[in-house]
This record gives sequence, structure tokens and C-alpha cells, in this order.
Amino acid sequence: MSSPYANYGTAFFGVEYRVNGLWNNLLSQFYKTGAADKDFIISPEAYPKPDDTKGLKADLLVSSLISKGSGFSISTPMLVYEGKGANGDSFPDIMDQLENWLAEAALLKPFDCWAIGTRGSQVAFLVWQQDTIQWLNWGGSKPIPVSSQKVFDITKDADWNTVVAMLAFFNGNPLQRIDV
Repeated sequence: MSSPYANYGTAFFGVEYRVNGLWNNLLSQFYKTGAADKDFIISPEAYPKPDDTKGLKADLLVSSLISKGSGFSISTPMLVYEGKGANGDSFPDIMDQLENWLAEAALLKPFDCWAIGTRGSQVAFLVWQQDTIQWLNWGGSKPIPVSSQKVFDITKDADWNTVVAMLAFFNGNPLQRIDV
């Protein structure tokens, strides 16, 4: 499958808000957003502690909507995303930022979830399990933990196919319980 982002160009990927907007759109294709039980919400600029509006923020947070009688709540994080423009932080710095956010959020209630870090057109996939963050590679049918950084480029067709496979796997295999 050809990458729909192959012709976006370096200027597009140089700006963080464009990269994050692209990923917001992309994630909404895999996580159905809506207003019903078991739909998803993709929250921008999410704090690890909802009542704390200072400090760490993740660019996007995917949670599940949970019907609770006359209202809704949201699940623990299902996927956390942090994006930068092409000249932004390095991937180890992005991973550190994600790890700090996840560790702080896990203080409220332990959880496991998927994570994504981007820098321009490049993307790294990660997993947060048992309070540890780990790089991922695609193993043919599922993500596999690796000991060093693995990065894909969404503008390259072969990498794009891996990105689609990874996102489909994440969506079909949530790591934490949906109930709150």
C-alpha cells in the first residue's frame, strides 16, 4: 500500500502542530470516536492527572468512553502519543517524556498501554507495561520488544505498511482493562 503522506514534504513535517494534527486524524481512523459506550475519545494536551493542569502533557491521549448510568467516565490510558516537528527533540528524549508522563499517570491507578512518539515523518512505537517503557519493532504478525530504538518513516511505502499494521494491532489488542 502506498503511503498517503509520501508527498507532504519536509516543510509540512517541520512543524509540530501539523505532525500532531496528522496523527490525530490517523488515530481517529483506528479508534472510532463518538459519544456512545465503548467509543473512544482522543484528548489533546492531556495531563497525567486530570485535575492537575500544570506540568507534563501528552500531545494526544486515547481512552475509551465508559457508560456509568447517567454519565460517562473514561478508561485508563489506552494509547499515549507525543509528537515533535522534524527538528524537535531526539527519540530518546521523546521516550523519556512519554515515560515520565506514564509514570505520573500510573500513580493514580496502575495500567499498561501502547505509546507512540513522532519526530517529523518518523515514528517510534512503544509499550508501557508494569511501569516500564520499551521500544517495539514489527515482528511480522505482532509488535515485539527490542532493546534499542526502532524508527519508521510514514512517507516510505514499506514503513507505512508497518505503521498501519502496528496501529491495527494496537486497536485490536488493548493492554489494559476497559472497566474503571
